[in-house]
Amino acid sequence: MATERHKKPENYLAAVGRNQHGLKIEQALSPETQASEALLMGLRLAEGVDLAALSARTGIAMDKLVERDALARLSELGLVQHDGAIVKILPRGMPLLDAILPQLVGDQLG
Repeated sequence: MATERHKKPENYLAAVGRNQHGLKIEQALSPETQASEALLMGLRLAEGVDLAALSARTGIAMDKLVERDALARLSELGLVQHDGAIVKILPRGMPLLDAILPQLVGDQLG
């Protein structure tokens, strides 16, 4: 779910009093958006992303989650590691993360 909370404290408190929560918007995300968000956030972590687990959770095939050509190229450059179903950005790639993520996630999910 994507959520947005009321920004002004008085609006937030009024919403909590009225609805028992301060959410302004709550919207279900498509499996593709869920996968894209999980990849963009998970690849920022040292442990990376388990593509098998993400595939099981979203129903999207593992080979559709990341751009395979980019993964191979970035692995050869020593920026990304792909070990079985786990993909992670290596320390050498972290300073380039904002350039790497669009290459790996790309448009295949959207």
